[in-house]
Amino acid sequence: MLNIPDRLGDDERRFMDEFAALLAFRGMPLSSGRLYGYLLLQQAPVSLDQIASDLELSKGGAWNAAKVLERCGHVRRYGEPGSKRLLYAATDNYAAPLLEQCALLGQVGALLENACGTVAKARAGTRVAEMSEFYFSLKRIMENAIRDLDAQRARKRAGAA
Repeated sequence: MLNIPDRLGDDERRFMDEFAALLAFRGMPLSSGRLYGYLLLQQAPVSLDQIASDLELSKGGAWNAAKVLERCGHVRRYGEPGSKRLLYAATDNYAAPLLEQCALLGQVGALLENACGTVAKARAGTRVAEMSEFYFSLKRIMENAIRDLDAQRARKRAGAA
């Protein structure tokens, strides 16, 4: 478990460690996963200095972890007017990383579809065609779920206003 100063409790540390472990399974570096978990628990954007201090990372390590998350669409970087200081916060656009996966599913589906009958023939062609349909179906299901969840969130926000 990460040794984070007393500013964060055991429950927060456990959450960040478990969150990082789950994301590591998908190839995310542990420091980025911990930072993402940390930012999800913050009420406002946090400076790189504070992140480095709270997570006991070097400033460069905190910056690298934040860059990975920013590239994936999990966090957003903010500047402070009149300062070079950077602030980071978890984004409210939960769909961004999943939309990238949707695009990849579509690309794999298209590649498989194009292979049917040309390089994949007979039984192999049938298998590749079924696999293509499977990838396209997953893409459609994910896109529909994202649209439904985004619409649901928008209705909740409108009702709270």
